Amino acid sequence: MPPFWLRNPHVQSILSSSPIRKAKLRNKARSWLQNSKSLLLKGEGGSNLIGYWNVSDKPNAPLAILIHGWEGTAESGYLLSIANSLIQNGFQILRLTLRDHDISHHLNEELFHSCRLTEVVNAARDAIERIKPSSTSMIGFSLGGNFTIRITHALSSEGLIEQSVAVCPVLMPQDTMHRLEHGPRIYHQYFKKKWLKSIRKKISLFPHVFKELPQQHTRSLATLTDYFVEHHTDYANSSAYFEGYSIRAEKLTNLKTPIHILMSRDDPIIDANLLQSISELPNISVTYTDFGGHCGFIKNRQFESWADDFIIETLKSGERLTN
Repeated sequence: MPPFWLRNPHVQSILSSSPIRKAKLRNKARSWLQNSKSLLLKGEGGSNLIGYWNVSDKPNAPLAILIHGWEGTAESGYLLSIANSLIQNGFQILRLTLRDHDISHHLNEELFHSCRLTEVVNAARDAIERIKPSSTSMIGFSLGGNFTIRITHALSSEGLIEQSVAVCPVLMPQDTMHRLEHGPRIYHQYFKKKWLKSIRKKISLFPHVFKELPQQHTRSLATLTDYFVEHHTDYANSSAYFEGYSIRAEKLTNLKTPIHILMSRDDPIIDANLLQSISELPNISVTYTDFGGHCGFIKNRQFESWADDFIIETLKSGERLTN
């Protein structure tokens, strides 16, 4: 329950990634950021992903794998915030970067899309096998929350991940796209600008592969997605592509690993009601809050996030149950 002046969902969402908050978090994280070790992780078919690993002072400390959202980075505000809290609580962390995010555009020729699940599953497995922690948890935000749910399900039978937390995960991408197209323009413009910047960076790195984007296809996220799906995926259309990474109950059969979902009812990008279809599944628990916006949950003037408190308590409770 934040103070009244922090109860607006757009204030929460914008503050979460604001430059002021990010600068404060980066300053707090300075020492461990300088000591992060870059790992080149094996993806699929020769692809590679980057992970940034911070070792704990404790031998064989539990590992937390963090996954950012769409067009986020390993230093997104919400990721720095939870990383600070995890390190303070004795975890070692791996900030796993999705293809074509952050500074990874040069690693793989083909463009990122959200159905490239296997390479992220393989990268997570590679990291766990190399680090050899006492236990592993996975935490993802927004699209990273979507990946977290799918990765946890994919690795469930292998027992590599003890538990996962997804914060405001993208559930039905088509619904999220509709909200971005028809909701407050600030979100639409924010994601379109970042996605175009990412694609143009890819074009500059691989000019022999990619053509300049036709202007008529850059007017909106919807038209850009249609062009992208047609030319850079194997999906027949955008609807088929969106369904490819949707989260549905029938896609989570035989889930053996606990997944905890934190969802704000006032999220302007994700419809919290969509969680009903999976909330009754075994090993899935959903915690709803009335306030928090999209991956915000800012609780005070210091820009601290209640989501961090929730995640730490959830992971510690899971460890106690396991032990």
